[in-house]
Amino acid sequence: MAAFVFVMEHSFHSTTGSDGTYRIDGLPAGSHELVFWHEKLGEQVVEVEVSGNVEGLDLTFEGGE
Repeated sequence: MAAFVFVMEHSFHSTTGSDGTYRIDGLPAGSHELVFWHEKLGEQVVEVEVSGNVEGLDLTFEGGE
């Protein structure tokens, strides 16, 4: 059994569905740093500029087993 706890200073977060999709509602306009985390592959950071309703941001983790 394993557990992971992330403490954040904001309420914007998501987990992926079984098909790998995710959704973050209510993210305000502006520049944001998105951190994607995987228990075996670590994390990847992506800078995004939100100016309205963003439809799609794909990320593929590199490496792995």
